[in-house]
Amino acid sequence: MRFIVVAVTLLVLHGTAPAQQKDLVAKGKIELASHTYKMNVGSLYHVKVEGKGFQPYALIQSGFLPFFAAGNAAERNTFQSYYAPKESKEYRILIMPNLFGAGELPAGPLDYTLSVKPIALGKAIVKAEGKWTDDDPLYTARFPFGNQERKTHFKAYPLKMKAGNLYVIDLIRNNEQNTDPYLFLEGPDGKVVTQDDDGDGNLNSRIIFPAKQDGNYRVIATTLSPATGDFTLTVRAGTTGKHAE
Repeated sequence: MRFIVVAVTLLVLHGTAPAQQKDLVAKGKIELASHTYKMNVGSLYHVKVEGKGFQPYALIQSGFLPFFAAGNAAERNTFQSYYAPKESKEYRILIMPNLFGAGELPAGPLDYTLSVKPIALGKAIVKAEGKWTDDDPLYTARFPFGNQERKTHFKAYPLKMKAGNLYVIDLIRNNEQNTDPYLFLEGPDGKVVTQDDDGDGNLNSRIIFPAKQDGNYRVIATTLSPATGDFTLTVRAGTTGKHAE
């Protein structure tokens, strides 16, 4: 019996040995799709890339690290995003396929059209100096990362929005305090329509929201974890027109 088992084992091992494959050696060329465009502080820019037969993605390089633009992937072959520069200078825009998009990536050269259009922002329609304290009510919400429910002190600000306008909401911690601002925006139905943690850099929050319906919204100024301290909330508006897609 032992001899039969050993013989069968040797037969199985011999029969399942994988076939050796030859090494792959190939040469190719990569052409980086890169464009430069001067942007100015105080303006907002609508970046749109339309791909022909593929879903594009755009990176805006403003320094050592690129800005990973949060685009709208509702349209399979169209990328859209808004960018507010920190300084006036020429920025480099890199175009590439969305590696996380659905479907198989096409091979060979890819055709696309890039458009960058400035949107002038008016004066602040809301500018509030506030302070989180232990006496503030707690805001209960689930943050997108980790799906954890958190309760943090908050201040709420009503904001009437008009369809076709684009709103830039900034929440800035004052005096470099040990706080990490966090923004929620609630729609007319009271549900959260968008949120942001570090969109304005240096732990500060920024929401860029193109309103698609008139109504009374609510801005929730809070923190990533329970904290107290001073902050500044600013809301500016610009007309998006045909770019509010």
